[in-house]
Amino acid sequence: MIDYHVHYHQHGESGEYELQRLESIAKTAKRKGLVEVGLSEHVFRFVEFVDVVGDWWNDTDDPKWLRDHCEKYFAQHATQSVHRYLDFLRADHDWGVTIRAGLEVDFFPGRMAEVKQFLDSLELDFVLGSVHWIGAWGFDNEEVSDEWERRDPDSVYEQYFDHLLALASTGVPQVLAHPDLPKKFGYRSRNYDLAAAYSGLVTVCTREGVGLEVSSAGWRVPAQEQYPERQLLEVAVSRGAQLTTASDAHVPELVGYRVDNLCELLKGLGCREIYGYRQRRPIRFPLDPPENSESRS
Repeated sequence: MIDYHVHYHQHGESGEYELQRLESIAKTAKRKGLVEVGLSEHVFRFVEFVDVVGDWWNDTDDPKWLRDHCEKYFAQHATQSVHRYLDFLRADHDWGVTIRAGLEVDFFPGRMAEVKQFLDSLELDFVLGSVHWIGAWGFDNEEVSDEWERRDPDSVYEQYFDHLLALASTGVPQVLAHPDLPKKFGYRSRNYDLAAAYSGLVTVCTREGVGLEVSSAGWRVPAQEQYPERQLLEVAVSRGAQLTTASDAHVPELVGYRVDNLCELLKGLGCREIYGYRQRRPIRFPLDPPENSESRS
C-alpha cells in the first residue's frame, strides 16, 4: 500500500523541518503496512514561490474582503524554503519506508507557464495538482465556508471542473488530488451534468497521462465519502486511468488513514494496480502483490 498525499505541516502551522516528525510519519506508515509515502507540501508555503504567482488574487473580480483573506492566507503560509524542504526529504534514512519528494500545486489561471517553469527547475518525484480556489474564494476553507450560502452550487461545480480540466492539460501535475473536492462541506450539485464532467475529466487525464487520486480524507469531513465518488471511480477504472491512494494527512497519526479501505474499494471495482512516482515517472504497485515482490519502475 502507498500514501501519496502527506503533509509535514498542519494548516496554519509553520516552523523548521525536524527529523523527529518525519520519523513519526515513516513509523506510522510502516505500522500500517505502507511501502511508500509521498510528502506533498503546499507550494504556497515556500518563499521562492511568492514571486512566481505574485498577487494573483487581484486578477479576480471577487469582493475585496475575499481578496484580502486570500492575500493574508498566502502571507501567513509562505515562510519556508523549498530547497531546505527537498534536501530534508532526500537525506538518507533507513526507516523501512520509502519517502518520495513531492509538492501540491494549485491552479492559478493565467500564470501556469511560470508555475511550470518553477517546478521544472526542482528535483521532484511527483506533483499533485489541486483546485482549492474559485477566483479568490478558497471554497474548501472553513474560514470562508459561509460563502457557499451565497453561491449557486451548480456554478461552483462547473467552475471547479473547468479549472481541473485546464490544470490537467498544463503538463504540471502527475496526479489530480481529491478530484471532487467541492462536496467537502456537503454541498452537492443539483443540475450540473456530473456524468459528463467525469467522462471529460477521465478523457483528458488518460490523454495527458495524469493520474487521479483516491483519497480517504473525504471520510473525515461532512461529505462522509471518499474522494472521488464511486461514479467517477467507475469511469476511471473502466478506462484504465492511473490511480493512486492517499490520506491527505497533516499529522503523523493520520498517515495511511483507511488506505486499506481504499484498496478494497478499488479492487471491488476491478482495479488491479495503483501508481506511485519516481522522478515524475509512474511506478506500478499491484493491489494484490505476490509475497516478497517489489514495485516495478
